[in-house]
Amino acid sequence: INAEYMGTMLQEALAKNDSTVYACKLQVAIFSGLVAGILSFTHVSGFVFYVCCSLLCSLELVTIKATGSPAAYFPALFSVVWNGFLQGLMTYILFWTLSYNAVHIFSS
Repeated sequence: INAEYMGTMLQEALAKNDSTVYACKLQVAIFSGLVAGILSFTHVSGFVFYVCCSLLCSLELVTIKATGSPAAYFPALFSVVWNGFLQGLMTYILFWTLSYNAVHIFSS
């Protein structure tokens, strides 16, 4: 097997790992947004809840999926934490406001 083929395979594996991180962060954003709305988090507490959930997801990916050695699966540890953070934030806000309104405003 030549080095060019191995480099291509490595790039494909890293891209797949990044897409897995993105998918996990998106699911966490949806679920945590629903929970934050139901628990009626408002203002800063809602954003702190999202940051905590996102960091917990990153920690879980590093310790469980990457078996404690993220350097073998990701180009940098920072990419696990930051990948999908802002996109997840927009999804989180959508589900947070939707569930908050559905539970606390429209049910009154």
